[in-house]
Amino acid sequence: MAGDERVTIDLGKADFDEIYRGAATIAGEPIRTPPWDIGEPQPELVRLVRGGELSGRVLDVGCGPGDNAIFLAQQGFSVTAVDASGLAVEAARERAAARGAEVDFRVADVMALTQRQEFDVVLDSALYHCLPAASRAEYGAALHRVAAEGARLHLFTFADAERETSLVPAAISREELRENLGRHWRTRGIELVRFSGAFDREAALRQFAQYAPAVDRERLVTDAAGRITFPMWHLRADRA
Repeated sequence: MAGDERVTIDLGKADFDEIYRGAATIAGEPIRTPPWDIGEPQPELVRLVRGGELSGRVLDVGCGPGDNAIFLAQQGFSVTAVDASGLAVEAARERAAARGAEVDFRVADVMALTQRQEFDVVLDSALYHCLPAASRAEYGAALHRVAAEGARLHLFTFADAERETSLVPAAISREELRENLGRHWRTRGIELVRFSGAFDREAALRQFAQYAPAVDRERLVTDAAGRITFPMWHLRADRA
């Protein structure tokens, strides 16, 4: 392959229960740990909380194994967390019980949530890029329905940036975010940040290099724990 030599995949077709069962593979290797399961809250979320950017009732959509939601509950927030994967929610409930955190975990499709104007903050920590492309515009409307007047949205998704050093298999543009969310949310900013993954540099290259075979391992960015990090857009928006 010439040029960037990248392959983009449709994460909307992923079987997340299969991933949580340990039955899925990437590049022929079993996924023993979901790539997003770092066993603790994302550092970017911790920074948001410490910066006083969250308040009131929080909805965590696509909560996965629950570490973000558990952290928020431990900080005193009222948290409802949903995921379409029953195995993810089961793991999240077990972690919350072990850590003494009270979170309302639910198995639910975010598109079908029935609450009306209930939440002051909506947190999307890497769900958007896992949605089928055809449903992303409706996603903004679904979040709008469950958000209270004056609610804020914090959305993190793979970024189409840093292509020469990034292993992201599905990158999203700022323009797409504005187009799909703009009817229901007033964007305050879209900032490039980094999210920690569950792999170190070598494991990440084994699992993800098929999507960017020309990436130089020495240019990959790791966090303080030595985990690979991914470029992400952080969209801040207010309910329109």
